[in-house]
Amino acid sequence: MPFQAVQIALPEIPEGHRARWVSPLKPVEPNYDTVGEWVIEEIPVPPEPTEEPATESPAQA
Repeated sequence: MPFQAVQIALPEIPEGHRARWVSPLKPVEPNYDTVGEWVIEEIPVPPEPTEEPATESPAQA
C-alpha cells in the first residue's frame, strides 16, 4: 500500500514575518507529518552598525 503525503496549507504570512514548521517528530521520520504546526515569527533585523570615528593607527601613518 503506497503512502499518501498529507500537506497542511501554509497560513497567510504578514510582511516582515516568516513561517516555520514545528514538530515533535525527528527529521528522519516519514515525510508526512500531521502532528506539527506552522509558526509565524518576525524576521529578526540585524543590528545597525555603530559608526566609530576613524582613527589612524601608528602603522597607517
